[in-house]
Amino acid sequence: MALLEDELSCPVCRELFREPLLLPCGHSFCRSCLEESWRERGREERRCPLCRHHSQGSRDVTAPNLALRNLCEAFRRDGGPTVLQANREHQLLGPDGRSQGVCPEHAQRLQLYCQDDEQLVCVECVTQEHHTHTFSSLCKAAHQRRQDTIRSIMRTLADQLDVDKILCGEALAHVKEQAAQTEVQIKEEFEKLQQFLRREEEERITALRQEEERKRWRLTEKIGEMEEAAVTLERRAELVELEMGADDVTFLQTYKDMEQRVKASVLDHTLDAGALIDVSKHTGNIRFRAWERMRRIAPYYPVVLDPNTAHRFLHLSEDLSCVWDSGTRADVPENPERFGEYEEVLGSEGFCSGRRGWEVEVGGAEIWIVGVAQESCERKRKCKTVPDEGFWVIHHRDGRYSALVSTDVSVPLHSAHKLQRIRVELDWPGGQVTFTDADAHTHLHTYTHTFTERLHPYFYTQGKQPLKILPASVSVCVGETTMTAAMATAVA
Repeated sequence: MALLEDELSCPVCRELFREPLLLPCGHSFCRSCLEESWRERGREERRCPLCRHHSQGSRDVTAPNLALRNLCEAFRRDGGPTVLQANREHQLLGPDGRSQGVCPEHAQRLQLYCQDDEQLVCVECVTQEHHTHTFSSLCKAAHQRRQDTIRSIMRTLADQLDVDKILCGEALAHVKEQAAQTEVQIKEEFEKLQQFLRREEEERITALRQEEERKRWRLTEKIGEMEEAAVTLERRAELVELEMGADDVTFLQTYKDMEQRVKASVLDHTLDAGALIDVSKHTGNIRFRAWERMRRIAPYYPVVLDPNTAHRFLHLSEDLSCVWDSGTRADVPENPERFGEYEEVLGSEGFCSGRRGWEVEVGGAEIWIVGVAQESCERKRKCKTVPDEGFWVIHHRDGRYSALVSTDVSVPLHSAHKLQRIRVELDWPGGQVTFTDADAHTHLHTYTHTFTERLHPYFYTQGKQPLKILPASVSVCVGETTMTAAMATAVA
């Protein structure tokens, strides 16, 4: 039935042929459809509306297609148009009920492909809007697009996949290298701690042995004194025995004097105070006191840099507290977190609550920026470090200090001397970022903003002189409240 529809339908009106005319190219059209098409384009240019074949001459270019006319009339008598229309409507509706393969403007079947506009067109579209364009059949156009466009896209995707595989491979190698280097660094750091603890252990054992030696010597001396006293006592006992063998009168006359001499020979040989090892001095809170002394070799940095965000030209110290421009491009993956345009790096920890503060030694660095940046700040393209872009910072360049409050407004910062240490204070709930000269304790600038996302410490430098995050002082206090609570718990 579908083939019969195509044979009995005019390519222009898509209805059963009425007075079909046959062109030299072999295509047939309704007389009215063909004359209307030629009338719009002019009688001097008679082309087939379907294949664009040019027909020379006048009326003899067409001839009635009697066989086709008779077939269409017979089809009408048998009720064919109703079936034909139903089949046509069924075929031209897609699953969503919308027309498929039909020109939305002329309601005719889409039969050609315009190569200039790269779209499907009907015969009417050809005569009205695309008459100067180049066309191809649907089969040829589809074949060409399958061969060229889709396969080209697939090749592009395959090439991109190969590039992505290479990048993932490089990232995998970098991860292995990172893990190996980090493991070595961890072992070195713990070896330092172990060396410190071994030295601490040796010092404490030495102190214990020295005390043991002193007290053993004193006790040995005490024992020697007791042995001498025992010899003296033995001699006196022999004399007393002789005197006690005297007659009764003599014994009773000398009894009192003998008793006094015996009492006088009894010496005080009790232990001296502190004769025993002071165990509590050596082992009491031993781990805490070792930790207190360990602070000399284990500084606490309130901000630790994140190497995965560092620009390729930046170099970080092993403890991640210093950053400088190495001048050489590091072979690191181009991961999403890494800054790709400027020499920037973020702190590893972001803050979205409370108050935080840290100090940065800018020292001899000639060009630097310090402050905070929001987590979603731009990292791959050029942008200014202003609040509108998610940066709250102060700048130093050409000996001048400034704060960029907007793209067009820069606030000069005045200092009586060259700044050496900058203190940055973030009050996230209060919506403030404050900068202070940490040496002179003078205020430099304060930003006020309503923060809505996590903020990270931010650093930028172009020199070989490093920016250094200074360690914070750490102290442990045992408060009276804590002691009282502990005592109450013990009593309970």
